[in-house]
Amino acid sequence: GDDGDDQVLDGYEYAVKEVAGGYIYEAVIPWSNFANEQIPVLFPEAGMVIGFDFAMYDLDFHCPGVATVSMAWTGSTEGDTNPSTWGRLLFQE
Repeated sequence: GDDGDDQVLDGYEYAVKEVAGGYIYEAVIPWSNFANEQIPVLFPEAGMVIGFDFAMYDLDFHCPGVATVSMAWTGSTEGDTNPSTWGRLLFQE
């Protein structure tokens, strides 16, 4: 949920640590959270490269169905509608 009351991902873990000059965010999110009837579960292997983006949304004063991007890993606010703005994620062992 938008208000933080509902768990919207299954089986995730996260940690946030404040450091000099900012924060470190870490998360473990099972791939099954990104699959559906049309998108199969990803089973990454070393050397695999996929398109990737990560964004954090500001929902302090939200209206239902409206969110404002606060930070995006790729620096673009179009990642939710334009995959060409995504970065590349390389899986390693």
